[in-house]
Amino acid sequence: MSRKIIAFLLAAIVLFAVCAFGASCADAAVSEDAQSAEIAVEQTAIESKDQPIALVIGMGLGVVFFGLICIVVLSMIMSAIVRAVEKKTAKDAPEAPQTAAPAAVDLSPEKRREIIAAVSAVIAEELGTDVSAIRVTSFKKV
Repeated sequence: MSRKIIAFLLAAIVLFAVCAFGASCADAAVSEDAQSAEIAVEQTAIESKDQPIALVIGMGLGVVFFGLICIVVLSMIMSAIVRAVEKKTAKDAPEAPQTAAPAAVDLSPEKRREIIAAVSAVIAEELGTDVSAIRVTSFKKV
């Protein structure tokens, strides 16, 4: 995990350096192209305006990457805590004894008719019809 964080930090630093270096190189190239005094004065005004923009871009990227790094670190810390708690509870909790599934209960015909009547009444109520309009052809336990 630490290799991923280091790689992420290096990528953020490289990205920040590329942005900062690219802005300074662009300013230098524009300065070399200026031939007259009038263009040089305008260029100085542009450079003074671009410098805060580069600073804002650099600070914005820095804050975003710092926030992302903090999120990654906090996620790693939380996952380590959760794993430790799960291991502790797994060791402390006794294993539940295996119980056999309950055997199927044979219902008497009278009890079976009562259950079918109750289920039919519920279905009729939900459908908004009379119970006599419902015919049960099969009734199986699922």
